[in-house]
Amino acid sequence: MTTNPGPKMSPLPPPPGGDLSRAGEVYTFTWIMLINLAVAIMWTVYAGKGYARHMFYLKPPQLSHAGELNAISRSLCVLGIGIGKVSVAFLIERFAGPSKWRKYLLRSISISILVSALLTVILFYAQCQPVQALWDKSLLKAGKAKCWDPVPLATYVFTPKT
Repeated sequence: MTTNPGPKMSPLPPPPGGDLSRAGEVYTFTWIMLINLAVAIMWTVYAGKGYARHMFYLKPPQLSHAGELNAISRSLCVLGIGIGKVSVAFLIERFAGPSKWRKYLLRSISISILVSALLTVILFYAQCQPVQALWDKSLLKAGKAKCWDPVPLATYVFTPKT
């Protein structure tokens, strides 16, 4: 019985720019996997504690803890989506071949996506002082916390411009 030596390597040199490093893809994909693993663990804990039920059936301390886990997982999801888009940009850059304008375009879009994701997370946590008021509404009712008015943000995000 003969053994198969495997695929033969091409005797031709790689095309110009065709032997690109995959480090960007690998690093961003690794971060996505770690973030998604953290979110999966949080959601497992969330459901295991019974927080996936309707809020009518939860007691106030359960509501507070459910809101905290929800806020943290929401932030991780926003970052995961942003990093995922950057990873796809690296993939497109590698598949499409070397082109200065495409490289600058994809990288500038990637930077703007990451900045947008980071600003979203930062502003999410900055909107209430102390931050616990995001998930513990009793602090707002007792007057121990202040939050930004949500109407301008909701109006900006959900209202079409005319």
